[in-house]
Amino acid sequence: MGNRLRAWVALLLVAQLSGWAAAYSRGAPDSACSSMTPGHGQASQSSTSPFSLTPSSVSVEPGQRMLVTLESTTGSDRFMGFLIQARDAETDQVVGTFFTTDHKYLTCGPGFN
Repeated sequence: MGNRLRAWVALLLVAQLSGWAAAYSRGAPDSACSSMTPGHGQASQSSTSPFSLTPSSVSVEPGQRMLVTLESTTGSDRFMGFLIQARDAETDQVVGTFFTTDHKYLTCGPGFN
């Protein structure tokens, strides 16, 4: 195969694969706000999650901050992204604002969720 043909084959291969790699390279779409599902086309997981989400306390007063830790329970599983909301235990309304330095926010109604 000539160099020119190889270059075209390589270009086409990269073009095909780039769609998979860039699917949500900038985070979940805003449409994920209402369903809280990433919309990546995979079925929901029915087995026990290999990740844990741990709040620093079980409740928080208005204006207080709470640390929330998301981590692998196996030490080897990695995740590509996450969706998280804080909800009022009595009304089920979305409440609160999240602060982070290295993740993309979705603006889902009042505050960042």
